[in-house]
Amino acid sequence: MNRHPALADHASLRDLLDRWVGIGWLRPIDRAVADFLAAHAPDHDPLVALTAALASHQSGSGHVCLDLAAVKENPDLTLRMPPAEPTGARSDADTPAAVLDGVSVSDWQQALSEHPAVRPLAWREDDQAGDGRPLVLVDPAHPQLYLRRYWQVEGRVAAGLAGRARLDPAPAERVRLVLDALYPTIPDKGASPDWQKVACALAAYQPFSIITGGPGTGKTTTVVRLLATLTALHLDEPDHSGPPRIALCAPTGKAAARLSESIGDKVREIAAIDDQKLGTGFEGKYWARVAAHLPDQVQTIHRLIGTRPLAERPRHHRDNPLDLDIVVVDEASMVGMELMAHLIDALPTHCRLVMLGDKDQLASVEAGAALGELSRHTGDNDTPEYPAPLRDY
Repeated sequence: MNRHPALADHASLRDLLDRWVGIGWLRPIDRAVADFLAAHAPDHDPLVALTAALASHQSGSGHVCLDLAAVKENPDLTLRMPPAEPTGARSDADTPAAVLDGVSVSDWQQALSEHPAVRPLAWREDDQAGDGRPLVLVDPAHPQLYLRRYWQVEGRVAAGLAGRARLDPAPAERVRLVLDALYPTIPDKGASPDWQKVACALAAYQPFSIITGGPGTGKTTTVVRLLATLTALHLDEPDHSGPPRIALCAPTGKAAARLSESIGDKVREIAAIDDQKLGTGFEGKYWARVAAHLPDQVQTIHRLIGTRPLAERPRHHRDNPLDLDIVVVDEASMVGMELMAHLIDALPTHCRLVMLGDKDQLASVEAGAALGELSRHTGDNDTPEYPAPLRDY
């Protein structure tokens, strides 16, 4: 099959990109990326310059990479070109679907691999190493093209989460006793597990946790009781030097204010457990003391890590981490990949990280939906292999 005329040479491609910019399908900066490649490698395939422009376009649409197979399978949906909402300008310009119609994924991948501006890599090979090339092509089995900046940011997130220190687990009997007080058995629930209780149990054994669910599923209740669990277990340690240092944060001031308003009643519920005489092993005003150590204020992620105007990095980073034991991120679906990388860089390796949110709601305005990507491989039909202490919950 013959190629589209716009891929015949860089001048023809520039004419097409000019039209796309003129009708609002691309941004001028996306076209500038293609111009950069055309200027520095004029003898190479214009298809690569087009692909670089589309990768830039994807970053502006909230995606960290361009998935070649997804574009070929459904270019209109993947690229949103033409956009679902009319831009107001009428045009008979060819769509990406038409331009890429004569290009196979394998030929596309080969053209990218042979271009001097593209660095081909295995999926997570040498993620932080760089040789100056502005584009990174990863995963030969499922090729994706990244702008180098977003490849490095995603690599920082992956490495930071993988590097969370394994914490010494609390005695399983004590975890069960604490959770039974926080989640007393309700007879009419029958044999169905209490998934909020299971979520707390899992998070008590993990340095990194995700609590996700739709509106009204009890995410705020779960996270407050999780913090009560972790605080109780921390205070039970004979050599503890004080309560755990906890921070609650959210990506926006509005989200932070909303969580601040909602946690007050949940914390008071924890203190009220003393009056309910639930379980043994909790002397005096045990739960009131636990509740007194729970945070009641929420701040933005930017304020927590100390983002500064024009500074290369925030006040807190790998060389100056936050002095915290537990961090909870609410509305995590709104957190972009770069902000998530800054946050993880600012956490000491022993610090627990809990992400809270609805993976199907409130997408990030920046490139990369951290919560959605981390949740993507956990389908509804998955049957995880729970650690031994949790199998009877």
